[in-house]
Amino acid sequence: MMSYINLIIVTPEIDPRELADFLIENGGLAVAIINTDPDSTATDKWFDDPSQPSIIAPESAAVSVMLPQDSAIDNWRALIAEHFNLMNLPKCKIEIVPDRDWVRTTQMLSSPQQITERLWIIPTWESIVDQTAINIRLDPGIAFGSGTHPTTTLCLRWLDKNIQGGEKVLDYGSGSGILGIAALKLGAAEAVGVDIDPQANAAAFNNAAINQVEFPTCLPEELATAKFDIIVANILANPLLELAQLFSELLSSGGKIALSGILEAQSAAIMEIYQHCFSMSPPENMGDWLLLSGQK
Repeated sequence: MMSYINLIIVTPEIDPRELADFLIENGGLAVAIINTDPDSTATDKWFDDPSQPSIIAPESAAVSVMLPQDSAIDNWRALIAEHFNLMNLPKCKIEIVPDRDWVRTTQMLSSPQQITERLWIIPTWESIVDQTAINIRLDPGIAFGSGTHPTTTLCLRWLDKNIQGGEKVLDYGSGSGILGIAALKLGAAEAVGVDIDPQANAAAFNNAAINQVEFPTCLPEELATAKFDIIVANILANPLLELAQLFSELLSSGGKIALSGILEAQSAAIMEIYQHCFSMSPPENMGDWLLLSGQK
């Protein structure tokens, strides 16, 4: 296995978002923006939704980029200086990151998750803890939705409380398929998933097969016009704002909707839009994350 270089670039002259985009566009394997001010009260909430205003100012930010081991660091520094018209080469710190079996490492960090009294999420490489429970076997792969993120947990708990049996469910932003599969195993008659990433749709297909349920997925433009009894959307605030009218059209009269991927600071704007079409309930929270729900 080969190692990688983690190049940390200190650039107070450059907007860290622009530098991060530039590094990815020019071959960086992964980037992150780091708050370097030890006295700052800034959190990293902004990174959960890049459409929000930046909390970390350029003068207190560094950008780290993962590069192949054989990368010429001076060439990267010169490329940055030329593109952003810097007088001097940017200051950098180099860290060597040894390669490892990343899949195995990720699996070691995952374990069976009890979501509610009767609902468990079990990674495919783990044993079932409670044979009498509703167990969802999951291999998320590269798709979002492992059951460990608060927004996923909030949605799963909401589904457990709201599925009575026989519903038709739309999981918009289905990722690994965890919510749609959970809906089916909780008693929904039918569930359909929508995701913009074909690889996520492939992961959802595989997870549905593991759980022996039918959970078709599609791209947004492929979604057939239909009516659903339940819509659950665990995505981001801005797409939720844009999708309000579509969700209203897709949801049956009296149907229920659950929205997550929302930070507390974003909830008021979403509530304002959705309350035009839905009777909204008080938010449910898990840490900084919220779930908003309502009925048409």
